[in-house]
Amino acid sequence: MAAAGGTAVAALTGAGAGPRRIGISDVQQLQARFAEVVASDHRHGGRLSIETRAGRLADEALALQERGTATQRIRAQLYAGAASFMSSAMWAAIDGRRFDAALHHHQKAASLAAMSGDSSIQFRIWSHAGSLYRHLGRPGDALAANDVARNL
Repeated sequence: MAAAGGTAVAALTGAGAGPRRIGISDVQQLQARFAEVVASDHRHGGRLSIETRAGRLADEALALQERGTATQRIRAQLYAGAASFMSSAMWAAIDGRRFDAALHHHQKAASLAAMSGDSSIQFRIWSHAGSLYRHLGRPGDALAANDVARNL
């Protein structure tokens, strides 16, 4: 009886279990949450709440990598998901005219996108950067950012 009780406790607490395997279902859940962020941005635009939520979800995507094991393909998709969320945070900041925050989000998004190897999210981020630099009155940087996007 005591042994059976100990087994039940171990099962409930996760004691004795190895790291959780992160898989495609986790990636799909993140993609669904990303679609919700994009839909919210389309409805409400530039709100700080959208920017904050997107940043928090990027952190959640990255935390998955720390909490479990995954194949390289899944890890790349988690980085792409985190980059997508940061790109949305960047866009919400641009739309809300919070340009310093947008610059910060761009740096993080570009780094995550590079680690993902996903050219479509890199394209999105650099296209957003072109818009950001135009708002900042930096046409040379806007042109360079758009050139990066076009060359992906």
